[in-house]
Amino acid sequence: MNTAQLVEIERGLWLKPGPWLAATALPRCWFALPDPIGLTDRNALQKQIGHMETGLDIVDARVELITDDVAILVYRASSRQEPSGPRYLCSSSYVKGRRSWSLAHHQRTRVGATSGETD
Repeated sequence: MNTAQLVEIERGLWLKPGPWLAATALPRCWFALPDPIGLTDRNALQKQIGHMETGLDIVDARVELITDDVAILVYRASSRQEPSGPRYLCSSSYVKGRRSWSLAHHQRTRVGATSGETD
């Protein structure tokens, strides 16, 4: 497994979150997202997709393989449509099944800039 593979999987969350959540996030997956969503699970998030910012670019991605079937992905994200808009630090935990990686947890924290500066 390489970084590019997991980053490519994660991009789906920002492109088509509805179908992506159903196909990739575990049923008991937890999300910690900025307001107005907050702490939620996959099923509740699917009902709130309209409140979730999408169209984000993933940069400076790093992957740590914890075991052969557990990986952590961390990265910086910003809007493609509004480059000077909100920026985020994100982390996702994935577990590998027989055929593919599934999301177990995702956290997105809004920051002032992704170069290490905060609001």
